[in-house]
Amino acid sequence: MRIVQVASYFPPSYGGIESHVYYLSRELVRLGHEVTILTSRSSGQNGVREEVRDGISVKWLWTPLSFFSFPLMPTLLYRILREEADILHGHVNSPMVVEPAAIGSWLRQLPLVITYHADIVPEDMGLDSVVLSRLISWFYEGLFKRIDVAVARRIVATTPTYAESSGFLAEYLDKVTVIPNGVD
Repeated sequence: MRIVQVASYFPPSYGGIESHVYYLSRELVRLGHEVTILTSRSSGQNGVREEVRDGISVKWLWTPLSFFSFPLMPTLLYRILREEADILHGHVNSPMVVEPAAIGSWLRQLPLVITYHADIVPEDMGLDSVVLSRLISWFYEGLFKRIDVAVARRIVATTPTYAESSGFLAEYLDKVTVIPNGVD
């Protein structure tokens, strides 16, 4: 199976989601799947940088800027539409990363799976204005994530407690499958 995963960041960037995507991809390759990662590049670097790492095809896309650590990848939808895929897998942790996967899934009639890593918490956005951070969160939760959920076949949560306590996921438990993070 050809699996295209979309993630905000990927190693060498460090973090829990980056590690999750890497180890999941590595295991999928070990099981015989073809895996491509579409992810962000550092601000100011042009073009697409590609490499194969542990059998995973990694494509770092042009990322002209980040907004509150959320990367903006203007070519992401284009790349999703061009990649050979049997399934799309989006990793939700920032706005405007999974939405192109949802649009690509809908346009190409490909199944979309979303792993929902975290709710956006307005107070954690680092904005001086609580009103502005809540407005951004409301807009994202109210519009974009509803598009993702409408298109997604399944939403993966890492624990039943998280699925039930998430301010967002609790509304969509009928689409949620719990798959705990693995340990290597």
